[in-house]
Amino acid sequence: MSTEIEVVVTGPPGPVGPAGPEGPVGPVGPHPTVTVGDVTTGTPAAEFVDDGQDGYELNLTIPPGPELSIGTVDTGATADAEVTGNPYDGYALDLTLPPVDATYVPGGKNLWNKADVIEDFEVYGDGTFSAESNSAVSGYIAVPPGAVALTVSGVTAYTTSIIERKACFYDAGHTVVGSVDDAFLKTDTSHTYQVPAGAVYFAFSLYQRKTSGETISYDAVQVEVGQVATGYEAFIPVIDTISDVPLRSTPIDVEHSGSKNLWDKTRLMVGFEVYGDGRLLAQADSACSEHIWIPPGVGTVTISGLTAYATGIDRLVRLYDADKVKLALPEPWIDKSETSGTFAVPIGAAYFAFSVYQRKTSAEVVDLDTIQVEAGSVATAYEAFVPMVTAVDGYAVRVPAPRTKGMSMLCFGDSITETASVSDDGATYTEWQRNNWPVHAARRLQLGALWNYACSGGHVADFTTSTARQKASVQINSAIAQSRPADIIVYAFGVNNSETLGDYATAMGKSTLGDLDLTKNYEALRWAFWKLRTTYPNAVCFAGLPIQNADREVVDDTIRAAIIAMAERYGFHLIDGAKQSGIVRDFEVWGSQGRDLYDGLHPDASGVAKMADLYSGRILSVMG
Repeated sequence: MSTEIEVVVTGPPGPVGPAGPEGPVGPVGPHPTVTVGDVTTGTPAAEFVDDGQDGYELNLTIPPGPELSIGTVDTGATADAEVTGNPYDGYALDLTLPPVDATYVPGGKNLWNKADVIEDFEVYGDGTFSAESNSAVSGYIAVPPGAVALTVSGVTAYTTSIIERKACFYDAGHTVVGSVDDAFLKTDTSHTYQVPAGAVYFAFSLYQRKTSGETISYDAVQVEVGQVATGYEAFIPVIDTISDVPLRSTPIDVEHSGSKNLWDKTRLMVGFEVYGDGRLLAQADSACSEHIWIPPGVGTVTISGLTAYATGIDRLVRLYDADKVKLALPEPWIDKSETSGTFAVPIGAAYFAFSVYQRKTSAEVVDLDTIQVEAGSVATAYEAFVPMVTAVDGYAVRVPAPRTKGMSMLCFGDSITETASVSDDGATYTEWQRNNWPVHAARRLQLGALWNYACSGGHVADFTTSTARQKASVQINSAIAQSRPADIIVYAFGVNNSETLGDYATAMGKSTLGDLDLTKNYEALRWAFWKLRTTYPNAVCFAGLPIQNADREVVDDTIRAAIIAMAERYGFHLIDGAKQSGIVRDFEVWGSQGRDLYDGLHPDASGVAKMADLYSGRILSVMG
């Protein structure tokens, strides 16, 4: 059987033939995109992920970086910062901070911080802190501004020592002010110190060279403002500065007073008196108040509940301006045999002080729990002192200022209105010569100035037998000649009068001031009202009608009618003393003391107060 084998032999390729025609272009295919996907930390890696559409995501894993954390925080002399660590484990910031130097002030009534005590030191005889065993000194205690006295209490008594405890006041540079005091006996537990002028700091020995075995405790020691030790309170620290940077602003000047009783018995200055020149001076067998703030608008102050004493001198009262400088006038006092007294408050008075007893050598026990200082001329039922803020930086909290504050008032009249000593030409003027209603009203109205030309015996018409200033015309002309200012004018005559009345029609028929006959009441009244309206066109004017007296309810119907007629003609507001003052004939006695008149004609303190109430109230009602 035979097999056939086909042998194919491939020759070399021939030459490439010519290209055929180009076929049609097919559709465009998709273009894939790449985006960055997740980025995480860990072992370094990269991964493409098909998103199933037309692209890919690139997910990255990157190595973690070094961490930074706060490491140690220490204190040192200077500030410093240091970074420690490595990029694999992380870094730490180590800090060194300078120490904070803080000072503290009391946040309560106790001024002394027991942490300030300096053991084995004493207040030496020259006021310095001196090393001494068996002793301890308080350290420097800041004296609050305005403090008059400091009372130390709760100190441990001890029996054995060669000296008594010493104390001293210092200025801002710790230089001794005044003298070193050693009156705090070792057997005492409390003592009161009077603060001298210029004192900024105070220090005392809690015990001094003690050789007996008493256990000393600081847990009851209190240093407080005032003359009397009160219940113990621990020192309350309040940060004052940090690294010498103050945390408190300039202190606010706050005035404190009582809601009714203006006097705080805890601020009694034992061993001091109100001296004649107004100073509060050290004096045995005496005690006085500190400067007591007078609320604005108070025209009269009454002190009651005092203890009478047989031997000593009468109690002095002095008034002061806003800077506590004594006013030249007035200078009231309260007799040692009396238990109360009343005084008027003039314009410009902001404070007063009084002696509770003065150089008393008799044995009477003085009761402080009955003393009351209050506004007004009548003593009312006793109320204890209740402290309250009455003014901040000189602005009253409780008492709004009336519209009349700062205004000038010009007065004319007779002895019931007179307060000043005035020369005939008006050039020489001294206020506060008589205690009458204008000084009280001026205070209540908070006037800036009072010019009072009233004179005892003053009358409407010109008498040929009268003195110059008794004539209303002279009073008015002298005030005008001195250019006295007037926002408010009060014309208050009618008690002392000429029998020559004249009549309204004749007075109104005259064409000039010079034509008026000043010997006749109607014409003198027209002259006065016309003259005042001409000179003071913008003043608010008032005409006061006389009060009742022991003889008559109405002094003179004819002069009363004349004053009313002219007041209405010239726009003077009427103030009717007979009908509105509260002074009633039934309760008065001619020539003797009655309810409101000391002689049946002239007001006493209560009568003056009633008239001040009437005039100030009426003026305020008109002024708005």
